[in-house]
Amino acid sequence: MRDGLLAAEAAFAVLLLVGAILLARSFVKLTRVDAGYTPDRVLAVQVHVPGGNSDEQAARTQRLIAPLVERVRATPGVVAAGAGNMMPLDNTTMISGFPSPWTPPGGQPGNARAVSYIVSPGYQDALGLRVRRGRLFVDADVSSGTRAWVVNEEFARLYLPPQPLGYRFEQRTDAGPVSIEIVGIVANVLKDGNDRKAQPDVYVVARDRAEFGARFELVIRTAGAPSSLAPAVRAIVHDALPAAAIETVPLSRRVAESVDQPRFATTVLGTFAILALALAAVGLYGVLSYSVSQRRRELGVRAALGAAKSDLVRLVVREGLGATIAGLGAGLVAAVFLTRLMRSVLFGIGPLDVFAFTAAPLVLIPIAVIACLLPASRAAQTDPIEALRNE
Repeated sequence: MRDGLLAAEAAFAVLLLVGAILLARSFVKLTRVDAGYTPDRVLAVQVHVPGGNSDEQAARTQRLIAPLVERVRATPGVVAAGAGNMMPLDNTTMISGFPSPWTPPGGQPGNARAVSYIVSPGYQDALGLRVRRGRLFVDADVSSGTRAWVVNEEFARLYLPPQPLGYRFEQRTDAGPVSIEIVGIVANVLKDGNDRKAQPDVYVVARDRAEFGARFELVIRTAGAPSSLAPAVRAIVHDALPAAAIETVPLSRRVAESVDQPRFATTVLGTFAILALALAAVGLYGVLSYSVSQRRRELGVRAALGAAKSDLVRLVVREGLGATIAGLGAGLVAAVFLTRLMRSVLFGIGPLDVFAFTAAPLVLIPIAVIACLLPASRAAQTDPIEALRNE
């Protein structure tokens, strides 16, 4: 009964340890993913314009955006700024479908589907997109006869020829055919979180026609803390659009909030694992201490018959570690089956991760050894004459 309880405590502790290590490794991998942009020192500003869906209000808003961005750029402490219809980790996604710009030799013309960003020059610089080839938008792209596109690597892989930079094609619109040139290739942006797969993205520079409507976002890269510029930016936006609703938040906070759930799960399971370890250690210490007190006469006899102190220590430690190792084995077997249920919450690792299944025993065994050594050292101090006299 006593050994069964110790084994159960050890099994429960190692099971929780494996789960906690799996979640911790998954969380670390999730936070180290290159999301394709640099969120540090970026202020995200959501602007909602009442009645902005009407053609008249949308046109008025569109006319105000360029001078609004210029005023923000001129603000001390602003490194780069731009406007766009959306940005990473917001609650908006615009997806466009159109004929594929390129058809492989011998293939059939198909359709392309991409997340469609409408942005002003400066947006991509402020967001810190990683340029793989070519360039980002410049002011000249707004009035150029050929419409410039910047696409991500996934779009280039799926819909463009092997040498995509400078590729030109024609797209039909309601206003007639439009000539388009690929001027830049950027890294894949994981818009909806680091645990999502990359989607094809296309960035189109905003022109004179009303393309933002009731809602747009300003992305502002700052030299210092983004929050320190929030009051000045809000004042500039309110001056241009007095009725607008404005929400400002550092982009790094959005990124941190996007991993709140896995962080919470890791913290909770890690806390339970630590408590289970403490319970197993205290239980092992308590049981062995009681066993030593009950076996004083036996230990005294052993000492009287010539058993060395090290022999008495090994006797007690062997008793405690035997139950612990039995429970450890049972816990690892249970973890093999139960961690499969965690597959959906893990990122970048499998439920049978070798590191987790190796590290958990390596954490538990030294703690168990320390818990055993304390009563074992008391057993080693047993005076055979005193023990036999008391009995």
